[in-house]
Amino acid sequence: MITPIEVPKLTLTMEEGTLLRWLKKEGEPVQKDEMLFELETDKATVEVASPASGQLKKILIREGAVVVGSTVGFIGKAEDDLPLTMGQEQPLTSAGPALAPVTLATAISEPQIVRASPVARRTAEEAGLNLADIIGTGPEGRITKEDVENAIASRAAGPRKSSVASDFRQVIAARTSQAWNTVPHIHIGGDLNAEGLKTAVEKARASGIPSLSVTDLLLFAVAGVLRKVPELNAVWRDGRAERQSEINLGFAVNSGRGVITPVIHGMERLSLSETSLERIRLRDAVLNRNLLPRDLEGGTFTLTNLGMYPVDFFAPIVNLPQCAILATGRVRQVAAISARGIVPVWKMWANIALDHRVADGAVGAQFLAELERLMESFSVNG
Repeated sequence: MITPIEVPKLTLTMEEGTLLRWLKKEGEPVQKDEMLFELETDKATVEVASPASGQLKKILIREGAVVVGSTVGFIGKAEDDLPLTMGQEQPLTSAGPALAPVTLATAISEPQIVRASPVARRTAEEAGLNLADIIGTGPEGRITKEDVENAIASRAAGPRKSSVASDFRQVIAARTSQAWNTVPHIHIGGDLNAEGLKTAVEKARASGIPSLSVTDLLLFAVAGVLRKVPELNAVWRDGRAERQSEINLGFAVNSGRGVITPVIHGMERLSLSETSLERIRLRDAVLNRNLLPRDLEGGTFTLTNLGMYPVDFFAPIVNLPQCAILATGRVRQVAAISARGIVPVWKMWANIALDHRVADGAVGAQFLAELERLMESFSVNG
């Protein structure tokens, strides 16, 4: 029996990805769940497993952009015939987007509304450009004059050769633009006491555990905070923000090609040492490009820590379909006034971005207060 090989939906928001390379050749035997090809999404590069055992009968799309659910090949027995309507094989050098079929019914029922400023429309008309081919950067995707001028400049520069890196950045741009234009963000920030973080890391290193990082401590603390502030451990499904019983924390990792956010599952059940081990495993999987699909799924909250750089404060964008994200900067020593006079203390800026449809600023303030309390406890229990 012939089995189609389809592009899986690895995350709730995934709509497309980039097929990087096949791990098997046409005609080679393959076992069910054996890795078939590498797929890059806006979050990571993963290896996709075979849906059945048999022979890799046909590769339809060798590389390039693919949409979720599209068929990229077939698995079957040697004597099985391929479907007559399987479509045209994509050339090896193609990196163009795979287009979903459009029927007359969808064309009529779902008209494409192009939002553009009057000056942008006039500029595009004078240049002979189709507004539908231009990506808008204004509010709600509105096309601005600058967008049109950039398109004119790109046309004058000639065709640009596509690359995996550029495709990856385009997908990230689309996802962050969607989140920024969809989510009514509210940012709550504070310069928190970080004496506990500093003490815990120093104790770990003195005890011969150099792998324990500030990120490990923050992930462990965030999981504790979400037990007290459960309204922020939520994701959007079917138009509603639903609180999640399991705490699955995503954390941002710089892959060298863009930021990828693997997920630590079941944080409410993990100890600090278990959290650290899982964080290291996922970080290495990102850098070695061998993440599993599960490593990207089910995130309920995200931490992005830039404390390893000379960064104090930054404003993150909520990672849809989640409802909140925490950004943290470096742990730094500053002068503070106390009863003993001016003394050095360790501080860290933390900024939580909330979906204002789900929570108000007071909830963000409660989150930061509880986070500071738990970080201070590390100096005692770390």
